[in-house]
Amino acid sequence: MGFIVGLVIGLAVGITIIIGFVKAENYRSKLRSELANTVAAFARMTVEDSRKLRFILPGSSSPSAASELIRASVEPVLEQYRPAVVASLTFSKLTLGTVAPQFTVDSISS
Repeated sequence: MGFIVGLVIGLAVGITIIIGFVKAENYRSKLRSELANTVAAFARMTVEDSRKLRFILPGSSSPSAASELIRASVEPVLEQYRPAVVASLTFSKLTLGTVAPQFTVDSISS
């Protein structure tokens, strides 16, 4: 009798753990796909696009305003994907040059 009860409980716990891992991996995959799409959009950015940003970004006549806008949007993403051994990921200095940024993606797997 004890063997059967242990078998049933073990199967129930095992299936529950498997379902939990599947849900966690699907959620993680969704986040990584969104991040890959964002990086791919930045990779397609041209010099003309970066010049257009000057007119779109509020107060972009000064590079520090654009830097702060980028910092505010990128740091939460970095914080989300940081390794557990790192306390925090922040920019100590963020400067925008005259050339449009280029991002390359080695591989995207889903």
